[in-house]
Amino acid sequence: LNSSRTEGGSNTAAAQAYAALAIKHICRGHVENQTAVADLGAVAQLCALIRPNTSAINHDSHERSQIEAEAAGALWILSEGHETNQTAIAGAGAIATLCQLLGSTFEGSQMHAGMALMAIAADSAPNLTTTTQTLVAALQRNPARGHEQKLAHLTPHLTPDRNPDRILTITL
Repeated sequence: LNSSRTEGGSNTAAAQAYAALAIKHICRGHVENQTAVADLGAVAQLCALIRPNTSAINHDSHERSQIEAEAAGALWILSEGHETNQTAIAGAGAIATLCQLLGSTFEGSQMHAGMALMAIAADSAPNLTTTTQTLVAALQRNPARGHEQKLAHLTPHLTPDRNPDRILTITL
């Protein structure tokens, strides 16, 4: 996942994207694999891949978008139904960056970021609050960017009991 290799040189954008994709598939539906991959340090590396200007500095915007999309997808699967990983991913600061990815021009980044946010918030009231506060703050900063639809789409999924009629009370 790292942009540089221990033996020297650097990984290509494709190598980083495929590594994140492989993690996503290895961990899908396998709690033991989710735990093992997180224990090996993948959470920090995947969070670095979705942060602007950190992992793919020399890659063009399309390559960067592919890396972000696959890293967000891996974070989604690592956090799905795994409370320890949800806490670790939120603790690594991924919620704010994933919320930013909702505004990406690359549809894959948008979708995987949204799914990751839902999974991170699914079993954790603090993560739910942080996610919702961050989304609402984004709406307040950029009301014309179309985040309203994304927030409306995500909100029913963000309630811990998946009840779309549940009202979220959030202090901003």
